[in-house]
Amino acid sequence: MAAACYSLNHNTPTRRLLAALVLLSISGLLFIRPDALEQQLIAEVTLSELSSAKAGSFVRVSGFLVTPDAYRARYQPRDAHFIEQGYAPLISEDKSQVVWVRGANLSGDETISAEHVSLVGQVVLGQSDQQPALYLRVGSPIEVLLAQGVAWLSRALLAVLLSLAGLDWLAARLDYALPLPWPVGHTPDAPTLLWFGSLGRPFSEYVVRGRPVQLALLPHEARFESPNGWAVTVRRLRRAHLFEAATRYGGLPAMRLHFEDERGLPRRGVLATNSHEARQTLLQALSLIRR
Repeated sequence: MAAACYSLNHNTPTRRLLAALVLLSISGLLFIRPDALEQQLIAEVTLSELSSAKAGSFVRVSGFLVTPDAYRARYQPRDAHFIEQGYAPLISEDKSQVVWVRGANLSGDETISAEHVSLVGQVVLGQSDQQPALYLRVGSPIEVLLAQGVAWLSRALLAVLLSLAGLDWLAARLDYALPLPWPVGHTPDAPTLLWFGSLGRPFSEYVVRGRPVQLALLPHEARFESPNGWAVTVRRLRRAHLFEAATRYGGLPAMRLHFEDERGLPRRGVLATNSHEARQTLLQALSLIRR
């Protein structure tokens, strides 16, 4: 995870892609409004207003959705075969109008015979004697469904990106040396010293993760030098926190340093070693530095 966060924070194309995704998700939340689109495409009507003139249009109607068994027992309709084919009756509040509905989610509770609902669906004319002459097929227009899907994806994408940003911030605060909750032992295959953190002003505050360094100990300072030509100078050790760090070589003993560099500026960083003995020796050497 630390390596992925480091790559996200220091890879320019990746950062630009993430910024573009953030803008895309915010734009989806701001400009895609399923509720407003639904109001434009779906008319609010009563059951008495449903007729063949509204065939193909999407409407919102309210009434009592009756379970088939209760409707069959109470009303004993002549067209009861519609009930067997997945149609349920929607009855107006004054019980004067009935419209067949297909695709409605019934309660499934046998103790409930009717439930007041508000349904959105398309008015459909029956095509055969096996269908009602006019019925309501529950569902929203494809434009509304797409808008709802895009809005949901925008929210999910923004949540993921915010989580990534939080993880990246935390990993950067820890200098990309994440602590492990379990102890580690000697790791002879790892380099003697690894540096995590900023290289300071002489190197434009560039941050490295797990780069091998060598210790050059002088009476008034300690220098951690890299084969690549950069170095980190410790003039005064303020405090050190010992912990076990996750590295590309596995878990290693490490210490988080707060120190002053050659310019007297406060700095921080992490040094990882390949054994607890090496870490203790390094800590003693740093504590002997005198200004």
